[in-house]
Amino acid sequence: MEALHHGRRHHHPNGATGLVECVMCGADEALPALMRRYATYFGQACGGRPHVFDRADVTVVTASTLGDLLPGEQPAALPAFVACTVSVRDITATRQHLRDNDVPVSVTGRQEIFVPAGAASGTAIIFRQEE
Repeated sequence: MEALHHGRRHHHPNGATGLVECVMCGADEALPALMRRYATYFGQACGGRPHVFDRADVTVVTASTLGDLLPGEQPAALPAFVACTVSVRDITATRQHLRDNDVPVSVTGRQEIFVPAGAASGTAIIFRQEE
């Protein structure tokens, strides 16, 4: 099986090159417990971003602040993974590819583009330009 994949690169039509982040949403009152739980799994929060962990790119937001990151989004359940972020080679080409295929595109609070959960099988997809 390894021989089948050796040297072969998969190219996604939207330009995605990798998974870079998952976004977990929890109830406001459950945030301290959720943070302790994820710190056990992934290490302490780091990088000046209080809800990003040092061993994994998991961002934790509360239900009341989800709209700051993903305008218009509502979690289907709490807690839940509400979004994933993928890196792309060319964000302009990705935006155009999505629009050409009638996929709705919105803008995050970080000024990145995303496909709302309702159009992405229940979990929003954020697209981030590779650095």
